[in-house]
Amino acid sequence: MNKPYRSISSGRKIKGFTNKLSNPESPEGRPGQPPREPARKDPPPKRKNGALPRAIGRGPDRIDAPCTCPHCQKQTDLSKTDTTSFIQEDIVLRPQTVVAHYIHSTAWCPKCRRQVIRKLQSQLPFAPIGPNSKAAALYLRHELKLPYRKIQQAMSALFGLDFVPASSLGFEKRARKNADPLYEDLIGLYPLKDEKNLNSNQ
Repeated sequence: MNKPYRSISSGRKIKGFTNKLSNPESPEGRPGQPPREPARKDPPPKRKNGALPRAIGRGPDRIDAPCTCPHCQKQTDLSKTDTTSFIQEDIVLRPQTVVAHYIHSTAWCPKCRRQVIRKLQSQLPFAPIGPNSKAAALYLRHELKLPYRKIQQAMSALFGLDFVPASSLGFEKRARKNADPLYEDLIGLYPLKDEKNLNSNQ
């Protein structure tokens, strides 16, 4: 007796039907039922204006509902209120120029044969501009590449410090002089063969 003939396509259909019965959660669903739509995943929320997510620095500020409409100045109905919220990022500017008056007691140094003072870490002796201000000016000069005149304008507008543009050049010379010992230590960490290589790396 001849075996019943079954085409390859019909075998695939039977196999697919068996998979549907064994997996009722498939998008096709069960026989006789409409196909189920695949679950949609909501896309992640996009950042607005390229803002980076940051931790909220303080609790929410709750503002009472307005008694008058800010658009038409008509009295509002406070019996029908709702809430809305948003998160806003901003910077806190606290420019405050502090003027300090230092009075040092001096002592006689027999070796230097002069009166000397004790220098604090937070001051530059006999300098009218303090270390933080000079560091800010150097940052504007070397990191943001601002010219000396722009630095003078920025320091005056933001912090109320008035000095001539040539003072920024003096800040650089003083910083270079103070950094010479550190520079020599860094050079000592990299052994060079001769003086020619030392001058070329400078």
